[in-house]
Amino acid sequence: MKNYTLKTPALIILSFLFVNCKNNNAENKNLPSPNVRPLEESSNSGETSSYQSETVKIGGLEWTSINLEVSTFKNGDTIFHAKTNKEWERAGKLHIPAYCYYDNNPLNGDIYGKLYNWYAVMDERGLAPEGYFIPSDNEYWVLLGHYNMYQHSDNERSSQASSKLQTRGSGSFQAVLGGYRMETGGFAKIDEAGHWWSSENFWKQGLNGSEIKIQPSELYMDDTFVSGPGAGVYDAGCGYSIRCVKGESMRTTKIPVLENEHIEVDKNGKLRNGVVTFYSSMGNVSKTFVNGVENGERLSFSPYGDLLSKEMYKKAQLNGLSIYYHDSHWKHKTHEGNYVNGKKEGEWIYYDWIAKPELAEKFEMRITKREYYQNNEKIKTVYEPQP
Repeated sequence: MKNYTLKTPALIILSFLFVNCKNNNAENKNLPSPNVRPLEESSNSGETSSYQSETVKIGGLEWTSINLEVSTFKNGDTIFHAKTNKEWERAGKLHIPAYCYYDNNPLNGDIYGKLYNWYAVMDERGLAPEGYFIPSDNEYWVLLGHYNMYQHSDNERSSQASSKLQTRGSGSFQAVLGGYRMETGGFAKIDEAGHWWSSENFWKQGLNGSEIKIQPSELYMDDTFVSGPGAGVYDAGCGYSIRCVKGESMRTTKIPVLENEHIEVDKNGKLRNGVVTFYSSMGNVSKTFVNGVENGERLSFSPYGDLLSKEMYKKAQLNGLSIYYHDSHWKHKTHEGNYVNGKKEGEWIYYDWIAKPELAEKFEMRITKREYYQNNEKIKTVYEPQP
């Protein structure tokens, strides 16, 4: 009996060291391969895979009284825990579901819950725990309507709704302003603003017509204002809070995990192929894609149909001769030169308003050589290190 007592502490210490080593190794894991739906390490200290929350009945719906803090999908798969800015940003670009704590501090999870990107929200494996679902815009409007706020309510009603939603105590929604994580990885606005994902989204086209991306819906709130659910100003790679509603409603979708961050998909989630033209009030841009990656000639036109530029792309980077033109007032070239892997290389020529060369730049060995011309005669040469 004495020998058994002496061995037990040693076994406990060894077990503790083994678990700690395992968790420390897990902390250093890189972002998973985008070709595989990622699984993270087993649950660490401070993380939870279960979900227990009191509910409060508001407007005929039972809402959870705390923000979501699960680390697994409904089927048991572990959600990737992105801790560094690089991990978080790349997860968003590759459509990998991910979560984090505000400031990467697990203690914030006890108060504010976890922050999730939208790819976790909509993953077909189900983020909401058994018996719950993530609200749509309609459910959020039911919530706001309980506080007499509707789509065209004035600022006073919005302010009153914000105050009531943040009220503490039994029967209250008890909103906490958990801030958010930007798509690039930075954190902002804790205790100042809160964002909650909706299970709806929109397709938004960029101002220059060259980009179409998912624009998820969200509910926004700060100390004095509530914005009804709708397309937010940020994208699907941001980290927001989540509240759930009791019941069953699987609003999920299969989102393709991309092989690299340069891949583009259309509004149906399919890889772009061939020549695709994007239109906007700023003009139009024609790009050439091969399996989702821009490869080939890109042509840009003004709103009047005048050619503004010819560029060559290879593997989503500028490679080859690029020529730029004046707008509708002047048809001739403004400048031209070669790119290699997105950087200027060799000689670049700049032309004046009557198409005469006025400046030549030479990019070589990190030194820029500038030759200035007047009346077709070189008047000055300047050498500068490239930035």
